[in-house]
Formats: sequence, C-alpha cells, structure tokens
Amino acid sequence: MKIQIEQLAEAVELIKRIWTQEKTNFHGKYYTARDLVSYLKPLQKPHPPISVGGKGDKLLTTVAC
Repeated sequence: MKIQIEQLAEAVELIKRIWTQEKTNFHGKYYTARDLVSYLKPLQKPHPPISVGGKGDKLLTTVAC
C-alpha cells in the first residue's frame, strides 16, 4: 500500500505542474516527464480542485497537501 500512496502523491504533483506550467519537466521515483506541453489548461486558477476518495491516515496526509 505504501507504494501506491507514493505513486498517488507523485502523480498529483505531476498533474498540478502540467496544469500550471507552460512546459513541464519532472523526474520522480515513479514518473518522468521532459518538456511536456499541455495546450488544454484549466480555467480555474491555479488549478481545479483535486478530489481523492479513500480512507487511512497515510492517504489523508498525502492528499491534504
């Protein structure tokens, strides 16, 4: 379960960067993106709310950031 929580935290960080940066560079433990450009940026600033369902202390701590 710990790996899935780490992957989720990293994925959320990557998604936020894609939504807020013109060109995204990211190198994490599980995901890597180089010169990634997304032309469809959300209208909400800085980004839309991200909702994650689940239970457990580690999940709550991860998604509260």
